[in-house]
Amino acid sequence: MSDALRYLQTIVEHGNLTRAADALFISQPALSRYIARLEATVGVTLIDRSAQPLVLTAEGHRYSDYLLAAEKLRSSMEADLRGMGQLSGETVRLGATGWRTLTLIPQVMPEILEVWPGLSLNLYGLSNSDLLSGVRAKKLDLAVMYTGQAGIGVHFDKIIDEQVLLAGKSVETLLAGQERGAVVPAMQLRAFLQTERLILMHPEHNLGAVTRDFLTKLGVRLRRVMNVNSVVPMIDLAVAGVGVTFVPDSMATRSEYAEVPYVRIQHEDLIQEIGLAWPADKEPNGPTRHLADALAREIRRDAEVG
Repeated sequence: MSDALRYLQTIVEHGNLTRAADALFISQPALSRYIARLEATVGVTLIDRSAQPLVLTAEGHRYSDYLLAAEKLRSSMEADLRGMGQLSGETVRLGATGWRTLTLIPQVMPEILEVWPGLSLNLYGLSNSDLLSGVRAKKLDLAVMYTGQAGIGVHFDKIIDEQVLLAGKSVETLLAGQERGAVVPAMQLRAFLQTERLILMHPEHNLGAVTRDFLTKLGVRLRRVMNVNSVVPMIDLAVAGVGVTFVPDSMATRSEYAEVPYVRIQHEDLIQEIGLAWPADKEPNGPTRHLADALAREIRRDAEVG
């Protein structure tokens, strides 16, 4: 269970920060600081401090529901992976962020199966943090992911720097006659972003965290936000004119989104390293190596096309 969910549940159970802190074996000031940082990260008040005993706000209940859903998904993933056992024969356990499983895998599998016709592929579309956990625990043999904090137990092989773009129908006003994909300095966007509805990835995902960090540094207050857990509905909503969104370069430049306006933003926080990860003591070989090389090639090709 995540600390955020455990802490919120304990506070509601005890109705008091001091008693909750005792139950969690931490100090009351430490618990208060943790909740304050969590509220600053998600941009809403989670605990109604005027109530006695303490209760969750409406936003706190919604956030807790999301955490519970994520916990169930993670438990299901771990149980599934445990059931598969160790890599044997010609089976590869591959993880990738959800939209990449939809785009990259169909591009490379025909080639792989020509060479390895008996290959079995277990494919998982997961968040970046879950991919990292899966690789570190050796429950995944290979993962396409952002570098994040790879750390001990994970080897990360960078392939490209991928830029996050701002896309949506109303972005046309920022282009001012320039070609789609024109570069716009970050500070010129502050007023525009403050008035637009923002379609953002949930903050527990890498893209959501990166985007929110950028908006915070830019001084944009999150007033009208739609939180989504996948890139595909984010850009589809932007295409429909619901709001503007931040999506990876390789998604916004795909042919099916040829009509959606987007701009590139001059800001280092919106450039992410993407590559392949595997257990540090288990170098890919055989079909896993072939699959890794094919994926790296397709990622580079998509970047060049974009």
